[in-house]
Amino acid sequence: MCQYSLHIPYYVWRSPPQEAQHPRQANKDKRGLRKTRDVTFLNPGEPCYLHEAQVSCVLAGSDKRNWVAYFLVDTYFDAGGEAQEKVQDYYEEGLDEDCGMNADPFTYGVKNGDDPIFFDPTEYFLTIVCTRMAPIANEWTNLVDKVKTSILAYERVRGETSEPQSPSLDELLIDSKNHYRLLHKHTSADEQNLENENLQELRTWVANARGLSNMLSKKLSETVEVCEDFRRLHARHFRRTLRSRDVFSTLQEIVAELRSRKSTLESLASRCDSFAEDVSLGCRSRERKLVFRLLLTHS
Repeated sequence: MCQYSLHIPYYVWRSPPQEAQHPRQANKDKRGLRKTRDVTFLNPGEPCYLHEAQVSCVLAGSDKRNWVAYFLVDTYFDAGGEAQEKVQDYYEEGLDEDCGMNADPFTYGVKNGDDPIFFDPTEYFLTIVCTRMAPIANEWTNLVDKVKTSILAYERVRGETSEPQSPSLDELLIDSKNHYRLLHKHTSADEQNLENENLQELRTWVANARGLSNMLSKKLSETVEVCEDFRRLHARHFRRTLRSRDVFSTLQEIVAELRSRKSTLESLASRCDSFAEDVSLGCRSRERKLVFRLLLTHS
């Protein structure tokens, strides 16, 4: 008797003209079964979304000659596009004499449906795991790179515009008329309100970026845990085959890469906290310097 299953959660980054919704409803409020999060704030001017996704595979049978496999994969985030994976496409390609092979949808079309591995459920399941984990790892890599690039770019731009711009002491120590003009300019309620609004906008952006990094880090941990559990629970049984050695070696490399990406997300969350604190300190420092310089002009 053979029974294998694997359910891998992950997220994908997409930039379509409009938000994609999962066609299946999770409850009566008509929300999609999978969550979609608008993250356009990371890349203003271009719609960006994070889509929750999952790959599931179950294989069971009474023996190596009698078994059945089921495979489910989310593709709603690529709906209507050329990148969307469709069973119909695999079927039509199999009918095409020029194609040269009966592409197996479970293995992303990489394996031929007439390959000998299909006569061994253990070999087949391992092949599915190996071929499907690589695209998932690529989606995580792309997502983390996008988030990292956006956060660093925002930090660079806002860091430059948040530097103190107070006039020099020589500019303040001028004739009485200009002195009062500068004093009025830098202590006006309008400018103070504008500065407070800018600071609040920055804090909101940083809080959103930090929250997003933490959320993705937790979801990535789930992906890693699934891979680790699979290796731990099935290692003894799967190591009987040569194919398993290649699969477990590949999984080990993928897990190492995903752990590295998780560390990147955690580092970005910490960086957001540090950046927000630096900006706040810079603003308070600018206010203190301005007050000090204005007091000097009265002495």
